[in-house]
Amino acid sequence: MTRLEIDIGWRSARPDRYRSVMRWFAVSAGVVAELAKGARELAA
Repeated sequence: MTRLEIDIGWRSARPDRYRSVMRWFAVSAGVVAELAKGARELAA
């Protein structure tokens, strides 16, 4: 593979990796928000 082909392959592969990271981040942020809400209700 030429350097250009590797570069194109890396760029096309990167959005999927980025999207899965963002999905994981959104899920974990939602879990943290639920835990914080639960803790606040327990403390109240």
